Amino acid sequence: MAQSAVVNFDAAVGNLKTVYAGYENVLPKEFILMKEFAFDEGNKVGDEYQYGVELTRPHGFTTGAPGSFPLLNQPIARQVPKAKLKPYQHYLRERVTYEVLALAATSEQAAKAELGATVQSMRESMLFRQEVLALYGQLGIGTLGTVSAATNTASITSATWAEGIWAGNENMVVSVLTSAGVFRKDVTVAFVDADNLTITFNAGDLNGGPAATDVLFFQGGNSTSELVGIKKILLNTGSLYNIDASVYSLWKAAQTTAAATTDLGFKLATQLDARIRSRGGMGEQLGLCNPDTFTTLIASIEAQRDFGGPGQYDNMEIDRGSRRLKFFSPVGVTEIIPHPFCKRGDYFSLRRGKWLRAGATDPTFNIPSEGGKVLFDLQDYPGKEMRIMADNTWFTPKPAASGVITGLTFGGSVTL
Repeated sequence: MAQSAVVNFDAAVGNLKTVYAGYENVLPKEFILMKEFAFDEGNKVGDEYQYGVELTRPHGFTTGAPGSFPLLNQPIARQVPKAKLKPYQHYLRERVTYEVLALAATSEQAAKAELGATVQSMRESMLFRQEVLALYGQLGIGTLGTVSAATNTASITSATWAEGIWAGNENMVVSVLTSAGVFRKDVTVAFVDADNLTITFNAGDLNGGPAATDVLFFQGGNSTSELVGIKKILLNTGSLYNIDASVYSLWKAAQTTAAATTDLGFKLATQLDARIRSRGGMGEQLGLCNPDTFTTLIASIEAQRDFGGPGQYDNMEIDRGSRRLKFFSPVGVTEIIPHPFCKRGDYFSLRRGKWLRAGATDPTFNIPSEGGKVLFDLQDYPGKEMRIMADNTWFTPKPAASGVITGLTFGGSVTL
């Protein structure tokens, strides 16, 4: 491979590092989970990250009548099993021509002008994927409704639709899997019709397989290759991270399936927090729902106003304009935020301070063992490659302090 002798790659790399360092701590607002919950390297043992989790109280009490000499019952120790996590790899590549690198080598200002947008776009794209996977890792990003190979279009079911997942993602490759997890094929998004919850794919992509109830994943994704997302954790009823929810009840989150054709209302959200209160104690909750169902939630709050005097809002706060809802709930204080990546059929109530991203690294341009190298050779292309990576998975030591409602119907009935 011939390299241009006039390109000062050391200068280009130095200027490039200055450029992306300026974006390293800037989190766009839609990345709520990445901003809300911290990354934690944890305690690594071999290739696993381990966390001790207390799931039962100590027993072995003895009671006795006045003046008696009771035989002490045997102690029953508290159970503190080790949660064992393995992080998942995630990479993004982008190419840069020698011409652009030559310009970037001249000054930091030139590097920002030539590479700044690329660096920022790479980082935001990685954060976008990480945020979506935070919610739906290993479960898919949408379920197919009707499929028309003749028109290259397929609808996404309303319950699994989240416009934020699809907006601006023309040319994205997604994998189609059956509901049983069997890979069908990769297809490419050509156009997103958000008004009709419909995706147009490249010509011929829907031939030979894709059908209703199939599940779409980011390319290469499935129930074993992606990081474990929050919904997967909340729906767990068996073994996860070396602990069995059928053995320890506190390893299972509060799970509610909405009644048929039921939309999200204030009563339903509060009832979930009531279940969490009984199992997870007091604390602040972060509620997440789709922006569409959030409008229904706000309407259900407004419907309960009784104009009962100036004190009726002492324990409630509404920031109007579909931004957030904050109220006292059975757990303490719950703040509900509309999340563009949350599907219409889901509502999450997450204990603040009890979720984290565990693993080797949050998104970074510094590839391990490369000695700070940020540009990589390409064999058949006149330029270099930039890479960004993450290596993590989601975890909570207290699943019972969080909960999920599934099966919501946007536009359905609401119980006040």
